[in-house]
Parts: sequence; C-alpha cells; structure tokens
Amino acid sequence: MPTVLALMAHPDDIEITCAGTLLLLKAAGWDVHLATMTAGDLGSATLGPAAISRIRRKEAAAAAAILGAGYTCLGFKDLTIQHAERGKRIVAGVLRAVRPDLLITHPSRDYMADHEETSRLAREAAFASTMPNWTTLS
Repeated sequence: MPTVLALMAHPDDIEITCAGTLLLLKAAGWDVHLATMTAGDLGSATLGPAAISRIRRKEAAAAAAILGAGYTCLGFKDLTIQHAERGKRIVAGVLRAVRPDLLITHPSRDYMADHEETSRLAREAAFASTMPNWTTLS
C-alpha cells in the first residue's frame, strides 16, 4: 500500500493546504501520515506558548484521526525553523520511519520563513534519508 507524508511547519498548515488531497488519497487506499515541525507555540494572542502548544497538538492529532492518519510533531519552535544539520537529521528520521512514496510540503517560496525552511529541509532530508551512512535523529 502506498504511503503519503504531509510535512508542514505548523498545526493547521496541512488542513488548510492539502486535507482534500489527503482525503482522496486515503479513499484510494493510501496510508497517510501528518507531521508538523512545530506545535504552534506562538499561535495565540492570548495564551502562552505551553498552553497553545498543548491545544494545537491536540487539534493536529484530532485532524489526523479524522483522516485515519498518524501524526508526529518534530518539536521545533515557531519562527526558529532553519536549514541546519540537526533539522535535516530530524526530518530524515521521520522520512525513514514513515517511508513515504509521496511527500507533500510547502512551496519553496512562501510568505514566511518557517514554511520555506520546512520545504528546504524536506527536500534535502528526502535525499539524505536514502543514504545508509547518514545518521538520523528521532
């Protein structure tokens, strides 16, 4: 059975950009997994980072459950995602664990750096994850 991984920067990015596609793939028999780089720790004007992170993780897990999908949060912080070795190793670890046939991520040019850096990390980690000698982080 083919597998799709939607890897985006923040909780709700997946639902906003590709939930319909993921529903169609699931209906066609694909395994679906969702992953976000962050838990959305800066996603509120009224709640602190820890409180909003808990809420947004639960929302992302609930969205995954509706899709019959798995969900992983990679633990980065909002506005700090950057192309670096550690991030590439973490993303490569998720790719090795999920083993997707299709990877959906942000476009390489987007309105915010977290999205662009996620796209860059996804592209490079997809390549690196196929190299047996590349050590990943979970």
